[in-house]
Amino acid sequence: MDATDTPHEPLTMLPHSCWPLEQTDRTQRAYPRWTELLTQTIAWGCVAECLTSVFCPIATYGAIDVSASGLNIIGAFLSGVAYAIEDNSNDMRLQILCASFQAGFVGVFTSFTFTVEQAA
Repeated sequence: MDATDTPHEPLTMLPHSCWPLEQTDRTQRAYPRWTELLTQTIAWGCVAECLTSVFCPIATYGAIDVSASGLNIIGAFLSGVAYAIEDNSNDMRLQILCASFQAGFVGVFTSFTFTVEQAA
């Protein structure tokens, strides 16, 4: 008689493949954990901050901050492209990537750095 044949055997006596915690469901990894989503969103924000800090010159025309206005227009365009890709895709990972791009990259790329800079 094998340890898996008797239902009253302790869980530690069963082989690893029979442990309920070791069994994987196909839908278990369909949705990533919130820590992965948060990490991905923060990483996109860091990329946007690096791009705007290093490659974006500050240009003003009178009282209008042309560089901030340009970044807002480009950011709105990028957000629209990401939403279109997310809306037309059936791949869950691509949808999550687009959503984290919108939350992280576009959120930082558009106005945050310039708002803080002008408030200082």
